[in-house]
Amino acid sequence: MGARATRKLNLLERFRTFLESIGLEDVVSELDEVGLKLHFGAPGHTRYLRPDFIREIVEKVKKLRGKPFLCESAGLGYWKTSMHGSGRTQMLLAYDHGYVPETVGAPIAIVGGMMGTDTLTVPVPNGKFLKEAYLAKDLVETDTLLVLSHFKGHCRCGFAGALKQLGMGGLTKKGKWMAHYLKMPEVDPEICDGCEKCVEVCPYGAITMVEGKAVIDPSKCECCFACVSVCPKQKVNEEEKQAIVRVRPEDTDFQVRVVDQLAGLLEARGRRKEYYFNFLIEIPPNCDCERFSDVPIVQDIGILASEDPVAIDQASIDLVNAAPGLPDSRLEDIGAVKPGVDKWRVLWPNSEGGLPMLRAAESIGIGTRKYELKKIKFRE
Repeated sequence: MGARATRKLNLLERFRTFLESIGLEDVVSELDEVGLKLHFGAPGHTRYLRPDFIREIVEKVKKLRGKPFLCESAGLGYWKTSMHGSGRTQMLLAYDHGYVPETVGAPIAIVGGMMGTDTLTVPVPNGKFLKEAYLAKDLVETDTLLVLSHFKGHCRCGFAGALKQLGMGGLTKKGKWMAHYLKMPEVDPEICDGCEKCVEVCPYGAITMVEGKAVIDPSKCECCFACVSVCPKQKVNEEEKQAIVRVRPEDTDFQVRVVDQLAGLLEARGRRKEYYFNFLIEIPPNCDCERFSDVPIVQDIGILASEDPVAIDQASIDLVNAAPGLPDSRLEDIGAVKPGVDKWRVLWPNSEGGLPMLRAAESIGIGTRKYELKKIKFRE
């Protein structure tokens, strides 16, 4: 549906009609536990998905006699220091941004545990880089998932929509670590000064001292970032480094690692159902997890819905690329306002516009990049 509205039929009323026309009755069954997977935003970010739309979806699920709840996982980072690192901080963000039962009509659940370490490990035999996925167990077991994505830019993926919403948000900290970094945490003995701070803070007893140096047991490690949060920086060749080694993959490989984990999640869910919404409204160049939100790069386009996360992301990309960029936006700063410009590739050059993520998802069997747009007609 488009983003236009009138006095006779406002956007929420149009969205209500939209929800009646997309076949949700085939996705939500009576007594289903229905998780509405979304991102709660970040402190200082003002362009997150409006709770008004969430409430409309909640009411539709209730009408179908499903049992809706909003859900998100703890983010990457130590739960005592990170703004996204625990269920507590995620719930506070939800409350600050209006995602409360009194507003949306449904409770909030933190999947994967309040500390983000309640992991279900499953094989991903056809994964390109990762052969195991580390999933938020509760999300695997939920009857139906409605994946609600505020479509926007992303510094590593080029764009963030349905694939990243579930492929990253459906993981515990270990899964998020393995997407962001090439291997499990380990200690560089050349940098470690033997302070033992990591040993003291590790909640899982995964770190011991061997000949005065810290050693991490990967079989016990949950990638919780506690050791990273306390490891002191050392001067190495005039550069400050930590002994805890973190090596990031190329942005294009990062995208594929997200897809590998998503493949594991969807396979683990089996016959359970998923449905995807992309909201192409207030589309900023940066992710909602940033502590700021720049002005939108194009005008509001509308809302898409599909059972195919690859198709809906490809359609979202194409719609944004076809639109003219807005003046005084980042697109104008970099000379990319003309319709037809690959905005995501220009905004985030190292991402290749998110194409590696789309190709990987299609090749692994998650969905297809081919799509047909069907417009909803409204009666005023």
